Amino acid sequence: VWRRLVGSTYPAMAAVGVVRLWDLEARVEVQGTAVLDPRG
Repeated sequence: VWRRLVGSTYPAMAAVGVVRLWDLEARVEVQGTAVLDPRG
């Protein structure tokens, strides 16, 4: 699926398992950082 949608260029990525979320009543917890190339 990835190759069909994005191509063969893979960004740095990681998957990490967690025992529990920070907020026990949270359904999903997401944190991310994006860096954009100023050259386009």
